[in-house]
Amino acid sequence: SKGADIGADLVGETDEHKSKEETRIFDLQQKMTAQEQKRREARKQGIQEEDDMEQGMRSLEDEMADVASELHPIDYLDAIGENISDVAGTCADLFESIVLNLSTASVIGAKVHPVPHFAVALPYYICAMGIIGSSLVTYYVHVHERFSAKRIRRQLRVNLLVVIVMVMGFSGAVLFLEWYRENIEMRQFGNYLLIIGFGSFCPELCVMACDIFVSVDFAPVRMLARNADMGVTQVVLQGMGQAFLSVGLPCFLVISTVVATWQLEDHYGLALLGVAAVAGSGFQGSIASYGALANNAHKIVHLTTYHNMTRHRANICAQLGTACSHGGKVVTAVCAFFSTTMVAVTLLAQKW
Repeated sequence: SKGADIGADLVGETDEHKSKEETRIFDLQQKMTAQEQKRREARKQGIQEEDDMEQGMRSLEDEMADVASELHPIDYLDAIGENISDVAGTCADLFESIVLNLSTASVIGAKVHPVPHFAVALPYYICAMGIIGSSLVTYYVHVHERFSAKRIRRQLRVNLLVVIVMVMGFSGAVLFLEWYRENIEMRQFGNYLLIIGFGSFCPELCVMACDIFVSVDFAPVRMLARNADMGVTQVVLQGMGQAFLSVGLPCFLVISTVVATWQLEDHYGLALLGVAAVAGSGFQGSIASYGALANNAHKIVHLTTYHNMTRHRANICAQLGTACSHGGKVVTAVCAFFSTTMVAVTLLAQKW
C-alpha cells in the first residue's frame, strides 16, 4: 500500500498527462474565477444575473467534473494506498497491541499478584471503559468553520482528555472498592492509579512532542520551508536531521515512564502501563483514519471546485489530517514499545 502511495506520487509528477491535466484544470479555474468576479460586480450594481452567465458557470463546473472523472489511473492507486496504509495499518497495529497487552496482563496478574481475580479483571476494566469512552466522544467535537487546524486539533485532544478522565475515574472506583475490601494496600492503590495515569497520558504527550516537528504552526517546519530555495539537498538533509531530532523527547518520555513504572510495581506495573496506553486507542485510531480521508478529500475538492471558501476548508482539513495521521503512527509506536517491553521483561524473568 505504501509502495502504491509513493509510486503514484512519482509517476503522477513525471507523466506527461499529469502536466496537461493540471494546465487544463488551472485554465478552468481561472475562467471560473473571472465569471465569479463578474457576478459579484453585477450584484453590487444591482444588475440581475443573466441566464447565459449562470449557464456558463454550470458548464464550467461540469467540465471540471469531467476532468476529475478522467484522472490518470495511478491517482486511484494513490488514494487506495494512502487509505490502506493509514487506516488499516494503524488501526490493525493498535488492535494487535490491545490483544497482546490484555492477554499478557492476564497471565502476569494470575501468576504474580496475591489477589489473582482482581489482577486479571483490572486490565479488562481499563480497556472496557476506554472503548466505551472512545465511542461516546465521537458523537460530538466542538468545532466551528472559523477554527484553524491547530484549534480543531486542540478540541480533539479535549475529547481524548475526556476519555482519559473516564478511565481514571472508573479505575479509581474499582481500586477503592478493592482497598475497602482489604484486598490491596493503600500503597498499591496509589501506585496502580499513578501507573494508569502514566499509560493514559504518555502516548498523547509523545504526539504533542512530535507535532512540534511536523506541524506548520511551529518553527522547524517553517524553517525548512524558508530554506527550500537552497535546493533539494538542503531540504532532504535538514528534514532528515529534524526527523531524527524529533525522536529524542518521545524516547525520553517512554523510557522514563517504563523505568518509573518498574520501580513502583515491577512486572504487574508494566502490564497495567501497556493496558492503560491502549485504553484510548479507539479514539486515537479514528483520528489517524481521519488523516487519510481528509487528504483524499482535499485532492478531490481541488480538482472539482473553484470556490474559495470550500478550498480554504479543504486546506484546513488536510493540514489537520496530516498532523492526525502522524499522531496515529506515534501512538502505534508507543503502544508497541510498551507491549514488547512487558513481554521481553516477563520472558527474561521467567528464564533467569
